[in-house]
Amino acid sequence: MNTDRHTDGIAEQTRFAFGANWRSFLQTLDDQRIENAEASLRRLLAVDDLAGSSFL
Repeated sequence: MNTDRHTDGIAEQTRFAFGANWRSFLQTLDDQRIENAEASLRRLLAVDDLAGSSFL
C-alpha cells in the first residue's frame, strides 16, 4: 500500500465510509449469485463439493 496516498486520503477525507461498500454489495447479493459463486469455485478448484473447505 502506498503510505503517502493513504495518508493523503485520510487528510482529505476521501476514503470510503466504513461499511458502505459492504452495504452496497449486500444489496446485490442473492441466492442465485451465491450459487453461481460456489459453482465457479468448484470449477476453478476441479472439485465436486466445497464441504469442509476453508477460504481466506
